[in-house]
Amino acid sequence: MLDVESQANVFRPLAAEGSLVVLRDGTIGSANERAAAAFGTTVRRFVGDHLHELAFEGIAPNGRPLPAGDCPVAFVLATGQAVRDVELGIRVDGVTTWWWVSCQPLVDESATVIAVSCSLTPVVGASSISGNRLPPLPVDATSGAVDLEALAELAGLTLPEAIPAAPSSPWACSI
Repeated sequence: MLDVESQANVFRPLAAEGSLVVLRDGTIGSANERAAAAFGTTVRRFVGDHLHELAFEGIAPNGRPLPAGDCPVAFVLATGQAVRDVELGIRVDGVTTWWWVSCQPLVDESATVIAVSCSLTPVVGASSISGNRLPPLPVDATSGAVDLEALAELAGLTLPEAIPAAPSSPWACSI
């Protein structure tokens, strides 16, 4: 079994821009300059800080603040499921930049998630709240999950009768 840093290095080449590893306790274990800059700091100051104690605000695709517990890192730590290409904003000093965020669990020999390797790729073109993008995915008001039936209707598709159970988060994906 690879250690955390070795596992993270496997995924780093996949990151187009920013790359960071968040340890189980929320501490930044390692990061490159682009990731630190996205959060408004330097690598020297970033590594060792707790992710949710930094001076930034996460922004959901609808432009609203994203609660810390709903961020992709928290989801991966809680579920062990990877997250791919979630569009999120990072607001620092009143300026929001938009990123495609992907996170991969890093596990120990007992398959326990011990850290999360994340990549940040800048969104090129319009941001989610600019009005120049497709409408947001339909979301079930009760569960917060993507409403597959409404999505199929928008796309003009018919769903099969048996649909697998929805993951516990709209960011869930299988590896």
